[in-house]
This record gives sequence, C-alpha cells and structure tokens, in this order.
Amino acid sequence: MMKFKIYFAFAILLTTSNAYAVTECTEKIVNYFVGTSEVNQSDAHLWITFERGGSASVSSKSAAFDGMLSTVITSIAADKTVKVRYKADNVECKMHHGDWVGIWLYK
Repeated sequence: MMKFKIYFAFAILLTTSNAYAVTECTEKIVNYFVGTSEVNQSDAHLWITFERGGSASVSSKSAAFDGMLSTVITSIAADKTVKVRYKADNVECKMHHGDWVGIWLYK
C-alpha cells in the first residue's frame, strides 16, 4: 500500500509540472536566411519568417540545426505548412523567438 501511495504522489507531481510546457505554432514559412553576423563569424544562424508575421532563429551550435535547415528548405520547396516548437510556454506566435527547438513538416 505504501508503494502505491508513493507512485501515486509521483504521478501527480509529473502531471502537474510545467517542466514539459512548450508552445507550438502552425506556420507557413515565406523566407529564410542562413549566415553569420559581422560580429561573430564562427557562429551561423538560421532565421525564418512566417506568412502571418513573426520569425524564429536558431544558432548553428544547436544539435538540431542541420535537421531544421533541411526541413525549412523542404517546406518552402514543397509549399508545405510547418508546426514550430518553442521551448517557452504560452509564447505569442506572431513575434520573434530565439528559443526555437523543433519543427514538424506536414504532408
């Protein structure tokens, strides 16, 4: 019985935690830029802008950078919608965000 109470308390803690909170915005990418700034030539960025307004950027230091770039190019070439995932919870989709952590490509 004691183990059940511990597991139950742990399950409640996990379901009420904001540790997994993210925001996902469904967007159409209209253009993108890949390059470096004049200030820091060693760190490239991918910057995308959306049809409804807003933008997102990610550093080439991100483990997901290559996959994100590939997905962005594919979405534009195939004229497909994407869902962009941001690390923060309850972000405004029509603003710029530097905490872009993932992207879904829709068929």
